[in-house]
Amino acid sequence: MKGAGKWIFGILLVIIGANMILGMFNIHLGGIIGLVLGALLLYWGYQQWQARGKLSFGSVLLLAFGSILVMGGLGGVIGLAVAILFIYFGYRLLKKSDNDEEQPMDVALEKRPTTRAYDSIDEEFNKMMKKYDEA
Repeated sequence: MKGAGKWIFGILLVIIGANMILGMFNIHLGGIIGLVLGALLLYWGYQQWQARGKLSFGSVLLLAFGSILVMGGLGGVIGLAVAILFIYFGYRLLKKSDNDEEQPMDVALEKRPTTRAYDSIDEEFNKMMKKYDEA
């Protein structure tokens, strides 16, 4: 193995080992590591393609495997982005801005016409009590 290949393979083994140890402590970074490894493989395949000036079997293999890893890891990243957007917009709805003025809830009731078909419950109760007192 050449120096660069040994170095990349060594980093790959360290990352996989660290992921396994973190998994023992219920810290799962598999989705993020897959995304990073896929991006690294894509970059490495692209570098080989540019260095040789043409596609070789190794660069095509690296590009294909890297793109598979990246596409598989994007689901978690997209889910994370949607979750962050939900939290942000929910917070904005809950947070009262300076432009919001406190409007009383009974403003709509004041605009109602004053003629009523029924009296208030107190007035009805008093009428009933007078009727029973007279009897």
